[in-house]
Amino acid sequence: MKYTDRVKTQLNLLKSKYAGMLPSEIGLDGKVYNGEREKRFKRVYRNIDAPGGSTYYWDQPLFSVAYMLGGEYAAFADNAFQEFLSKCLAENGMFLWGNHYYYHEEKHCVVKFIGEEDPVRCERSENGNMHELRPLMPNLDIFWKNDREVTERYLRNLLHMHMVSTETGEFNRHADEKTGYAFLESGGILAEIACWLYKKTGDEALLDLAQKITTFSYGFRNEKTGLIENCPTMKRWDKYYATTETAHWAVSLLHCFSLTGQENFYHIAESAVSSYIKYGYDKENRKIYGCIRVTDGKPYEEKERETIYMPDKYSSPWQSYFPTHDYLFSLAEACILLWKYNKKPVFLFIAKEIAAQVRNEYRQKTFADNYGRAIQLMCDLYQAVEEESYLVFAKEIADFALKVLSGGVILKGHPDKVSCAAVDGVGILMEGLLILDNLLDGSRKGSEEI
Repeated sequence: MKYTDRVKTQLNLLKSKYAGMLPSEIGLDGKVYNGEREKRFKRVYRNIDAPGGSTYYWDQPLFSVAYMLGGEYAAFADNAFQEFLSKCLAENGMFLWGNHYYYHEEKHCVVKFIGEEDPVRCERSENGNMHELRPLMPNLDIFWKNDREVTERYLRNLLHMHMVSTETGEFNRHADEKTGYAFLESGGILAEIACWLYKKTGDEALLDLAQKITTFSYGFRNEKTGLIENCPTMKRWDKYYATTETAHWAVSLLHCFSLTGQENFYHIAESAVSSYIKYGYDKENRKIYGCIRVTDGKPYEEKERETIYMPDKYSSPWQSYFPTHDYLFSLAEACILLWKYNKKPVFLFIAKEIAAQVRNEYRQKTFADNYGRAIQLMCDLYQAVEEESYLVFAKEIADFALKVLSGGVILKGHPDKVSCAAVDGVGILMEGLLILDNLLDGSRKGSEEI
């Protein structure tokens, strides 16, 4: 259990020094990192990385790891959730977290920001209108286990406040009930939350809402290409282009299908992914385009690139900035899920092509979550097709990641950093290491039995 032991070492330090919420950035000596943020390691725009505070939202993968380990580690995650509620629960039941709120340690309060301005103090009377969840789906099982009443109130509030129209299914990434940016990634998460709560409560209205949110976005597919506008509600570049964010959305819809058994979620996901790979796969270079026009499926020329928030010409597994609306690993995940359902060769082919790109390129400096997602992709393919080579590839990437991210009592968030931030995604790397260790352990036992 080589990788599991390494994960436990990391968590032992955290749970012994930080009983609840974690600081947003920790140095290699295990102390809170209070240095200036280096621009070259600025992982996210604005203050999403929660300078001087804690970001429970971006720590979600780490607490999921704690639950995977169970026992004292799960208790650590439970304690963190209770501390989060004690500090970041608004009077109206909203969680003050996500991409515009975080808890500031020195100010001893929640702070809020809209753009690049310094965060300002936020009282508990705050209504949560800047609530935004993307790109991570929260671990709702932790919330439900610890406080069902608070969790249900929060989820119903957010679903209400993110809706612009319950009739049409129009939503906003922010919880202000106004027309705004209806990003696919946001809509997928909202639909998945509604389906998750439907399964817990049996409330048919939640299932109906999830379907309306989904069909709202799907209604902006191009009749000729089948490509879906990345953000249909604002007239800027992402209304006229589709990106691999389509796959991020599709993964959420496939989770909706798994939760509810409603086949329309599956069919929409399959349609969306099929259209993207039809136009988005470059056969000559064996890569996926990062951004294609919805009207004709053609990739943009570099001179057409309007902003750094657009993906590169080719989708990259190593993209290091949020948001660029680029989710190549999600495309691989969606393809593997779809192949498991329908066994259509094209989906397995694309997943393997992405894996081949990852295999050829992984020996480079990137953030921890990219290594983690690469490991998980190889593990997913191994489980899907039982080809031993993918397990070997996963181990190669894991060993390389641990080598370049080691350097102190905790793993670094990037090979060149002297700290680890929540937004670096070490929790996602740890998830991959645990999944890999379990598969290797099973493989070893299988060999012994033979």
